[in-house]
Amino acid sequence: MTETNFTKKRLILHYRQPAQIWTEAIPIGNGRLGGMVFGEVKHERIQLNEDSLWSGGPQDADNPEAFCNLDNARDLLSAGKFTEAQNLAFKTMVCQGGGSADETYGSYQTLGDIQLAFAGHTSPPTDYYRDLNLETAIASVRYHIGNDQFKREILSSWPDQVLVVHLTCNNPGKISFDVRLSRGTGQWKSNSGTIVSLPDQKQEEFIEATAISDHCLILSGQAWKNSGMAFQAGLQIINEGGKVKLIDQGLSVQQADTVTLLLAAATDYWEKDPQTLCTTYLEQASKKRYSELREAHVNDYQKFFRRVSIDLGSTEIANLPTDERLKIIKEGQDDPHLMSLYFQFGRYLLISSSRPGTLPANLQGIWCDDFKAPWNSDYHHNIN
Repeated sequence: MTETNFTKKRLILHYRQPAQIWTEAIPIGNGRLGGMVFGEVKHERIQLNEDSLWSGGPQDADNPEAFCNLDNARDLLSAGKFTEAQNLAFKTMVCQGGGSADETYGSYQTLGDIQLAFAGHTSPPTDYYRDLNLETAIASVRYHIGNDQFKREILSSWPDQVLVVHLTCNNPGKISFDVRLSRGTGQWKSNSGTIVSLPDQKQEEFIEATAISDHCLILSGQAWKNSGMAFQAGLQIINEGGKVKLIDQGLSVQQADTVTLLLAAATDYWEKDPQTLCTTYLEQASKKRYSELREAHVNDYQKFFRRVSIDLGSTEIANLPTDERLKIIKEGQDDPHLMSLYFQFGRYLLISSSRPGTLPANLQGIWCDDFKAPWNSDYHHNIN
């Protein structure tokens, strides 16, 4: 392993089909703002996370008796008095508040979804390809519908604090889709003031989706009654060619040449006004071309990723899709490049789920599609 010469071998996870379940989706992240890209042709879903979106709130979890009884508990353990040590720990070292045993402690939660429904994608696609490039931290999807080749690139930028979806086609005027932001509960309000109830997901929280212009959607709310984080996500459409119009619960892009979607999100964990943060991020990012956003993202990410390279060799198996390689290695065949790819994927995940100034990566990094995650997706000091 070296820290000087970056491996020239392509570090790419790729697949011949869209993700069927959440764990098959491709994770992207800038340390704070994450996404899971499914890569569906007709109905794309990008599930979103913001690292400070928790359903719990402040509580008194300190126990002033804990430290002064620590030596006593240790002495009892050393003396083999395990039951007495346990009873002392339960009495003096368990937090006064409910802690993780109390539902108000909260869970790390999904921010919601970007949902894209593509008009005209009724014929079966050909040449489907989905990948994650670990060298650039960019996910992509491409396929043909007839003579039209469609491509999407998705990234989450630390320099610009936005998640970016860039859509292109080799033929002009071919990009048409409806876009919505959803979280499953609350109400929809158009810029005309019309309010429609959204489906209930049995979460005691208020969510509102709003179109503030024919190019911008807002999703806002507060997780879990009045104790969780208040949050806001904003999505802005930048189109070349075609037009954009307001539709029921979303926006519709029609006959565009290229489209760039910018998604910003924030909670009141750091700042009291997440709306101001979202607006600032979108205003600044929208002044840049996609090529500029992409270049800044790649340069920033590679400062971390290119610190380490590893080469364990390679075989012809390395040219196969990643899921097929996993099946082959389970059958006992050797795939040394998959081992180095796995190592670099782990580094990619940590870079993408934690940066200086963000919250630490939790049990699921920053990727979670639940309202009540396993073990709350929280932080542990144990072997897990």
